[in-house]
Amino acid sequence: MGTLRQLFSTLRGIVVRHPLRVILVLAALQAVVLLSCEPVHLSIDSFGYRGAIRRVLALRPDLSRTPIYPAFLGVCYALSGHDAMFRLATILQAVAMVWSIVYFKRVIDHLCLPSWLGWLCVCIYAFAPHFTVNMCGIFTEGLAVPGVVMLLYSTCRLRESPGVKTAAVHGLWLALLVFLRPSLLYALPVYAVSWLLLWRTETRRIACGGLAAVATVSLLVLGYMALYREHYGTFTMTSVSTVNQYYMLRHEGLIDTTAIADPSLRAAVAKSIVENGARRHGDEDLISYESIGFIKAYGLPAVQQAVRASWRNHAATAMANYGHRVRYFAGEPVLFAPLPGVEKVYEVLSPPMWGLYVFTIVCMVVVLLWWIARRQLPWWACLFMMLTAGNLIVAILGAQEQWERMTVPMHTIILLQLAQLFMLMRPQSHGGRQLL
Repeated sequence: MGTLRQLFSTLRGIVVRHPLRVILVLAALQAVVLLSCEPVHLSIDSFGYRGAIRRVLALRPDLSRTPIYPAFLGVCYALSGHDAMFRLATILQAVAMVWSIVYFKRVIDHLCLPSWLGWLCVCIYAFAPHFTVNMCGIFTEGLAVPGVVMLLYSTCRLRESPGVKTAAVHGLWLALLVFLRPSLLYALPVYAVSWLLLWRTETRRIACGGLAAVATVSLLVLGYMALYREHYGTFTMTSVSTVNQYYMLRHEGLIDTTAIADPSLRAAVAKSIVENGARRHGDEDLISYESIGFIKAYGLPAVQQAVRASWRNHAATAMANYGHRVRYFAGEPVLFAPLPGVEKVYEVLSPPMWGLYVFTIVCMVVVLLWWIARRQLPWWACLFMMLTAGNLIVAILGAQEQWERMTVPMHTIILLQLAQLFMLMRPQSHGGRQLL
């Protein structure tokens, strides 16, 4: 009995003296268990990334995939060969996830949260399945989750030590995330507005560094879009947005064949409508494959013209459909973890998306009341709120029906936003670095 007490006392002392090291060890063990017990999770996107490797490594834009994740898989292929490429990718994603815990804790320290709240956030980030399971899949969430943490850390560093180096690092993480997941493109205007808020409330040197980073990344995006137009005829980053818009119109029977300019494409779409019905339901991948096939056969500009013309001719119905999507989206679970058993638990216990709607509105009200009472905007709360709201808007307007995947990179933001909301609503909060 005395030996057990001594062991317990020793373990307790280690936890008290080195809590972050203990969390890292446990997170690493968790990653080993997950990677050992779980097969590599694949989706339709996984094979698209693999197919883009050669084009990306040849410095040519891929039709459907932005360059970061295919380049990452290309490095894995060079190191391990074809058969072990996906497994090595999940191992590297696990390493990135575990290592990002250190930087998540540094973000927590910058925000000056109460000790108990800070460690609670760290434990949730390190062990909650909706964060950790993404390392097991061949999709961009595996890198986007730790990437968002690094972006936030670079934001902290720029605010603490404004300069060319910290601004360049901040711009680098912004660029990596935007070229990893084009759906995060909205982060550029969000950060631009956030840095402009600091133009009035803090030193202009910080704002100038942040704005310079955003401007540089924006120029890189425009340059990539120009390169994409040279190869595929459309000024965009990827064909995915067109595929998604085609899906939404085709799913609701709103494709207008009479408005399609390309006669060959018009005939192919009309044939599909005759064979599968005006409203094509069922597996959403079937519609995606249909649109991808049309893009490859007739070109992205032709399909894009068909989508735009159909949307224009059915604008009222399409807008009403967005209202339906908002209501349908509201019932979906916020948390997503493609792990047997856990996925079913999350479907029952996860808060619905309408809870995220309410949470975002509450944050807006609290920020407004804070500004009215103190004539100062809580900068971090504003940043988190705009990133979360922007993610919701992009998911509703641009996603097919995998909305929970669209919100995965924002789970870290939502967690910190909850902590910030707690700080804002504390009676003794009078402003400070953690809020401003």
